[in-house]
Amino acid sequence: MAGLESRRVRMMDDKLSNFASRIENKVSSLSLRVEKMEDRIDKLERSRRSPSPKTRPTSPLTCYGCGSSGHFISQCPERGTKFVRFEDPKNGTGSE
Repeated sequence: MAGLESRRVRMMDDKLSNFASRIENKVSSLSLRVEKMEDRIDKLERSRRSPSPKTRPTSPLTCYGCGSSGHFISQCPERGTKFVRFEDPKNGTGSE
């Protein structure tokens, strides 16, 4: 009878050990997935931030409305005028 009891105890220990091992594997897998998701969130947050001064374009701004530099057409002081400036692709001169 003692032999059956010890065998039953060993079987229960094996089952518990297997169960604990499966739980550890699942926790480890979930932990890796959480780390990957945190990395993705960090990358998304970094990409949403405004660019640093080092990454901003160094070329002067050019207005397509009046042709002068330093502003875009949305801030053009001559925006109220009724002319349109066209570029001649052959020689780069503009006409109004």
